[in-house]
Amino acid sequence: DVHGLNPATGEELWKVPSAPHFGSPVAAKVGDRTLVLTTNGELINAADGAVVTQKLGAVTFNCPLIADGMLCFFNEGKAWAWKTPEAGGSNTIVRAWETKVVGARHYASPVCHDGVLYGLADGGTLTLLDIKTGAKIAEKKLALKGTCYPSLVIVGSLLYAFSEEGTAVIMEATREAKEVAQPKLEPLRCTPLFAGNRMFVHTVNNLFCLGSK
Repeated sequence: DVHGLNPATGEELWKVPSAPHFGSPVAAKVGDRTLVLTTNGELINAADGAVVTQKLGAVTFNCPLIADGMLCFFNEGKAWAWKTPEAGGSNTIVRAWETKVVGARHYASPVCHDGVLYGLADGGTLTLLDIKTGAKIAEKKLALKGTCYPSLVIVGSLLYAFSEEGTAVIMEATREAKEVAQPKLEPLRCTPLFAGNRMFVHTVNNLFCLGSK
């Protein structure tokens, strides 16, 4: 289930039944409402828990994405998207596109930058799609060893991809995804956190803070 809580008191304000998956729901401002998109494919109005729509499609391991007026999903060899409802309380949801992509599983959650949707498959293949049409821009096999559990991260104009063996690929967040660097870290499964000019990395054995002085 998905629970809406009062942040000041912890009081439960609403609850929406939803099948459990490994990822987390995501929230974003859409028109005049804040909407919550679940991994099971429900779209919920955060203010009162009203279900705007459901059965948008489920993702097993990662998180969906709300970006550029689209509700986006990567799961088991395909990506798909729906258009967000228009402002003014409309609950009309329109299927936008569906595209086959490389990878049986997507543990990493997708990201979007300048109209490009990036998805990373478990084996290290990066897929770039036009977020409005689903047209495939490129597929790139990255130099990542092991399974790609951490999610993709965009910081500024750079796209970061990581794998469980501690390999990483840093790219320009463009339609070309030009490689900038290949740093090596310790084995990790969590997604690094960026704050200011620092990166916090919780590896299997340690917690690191990396950054410039």
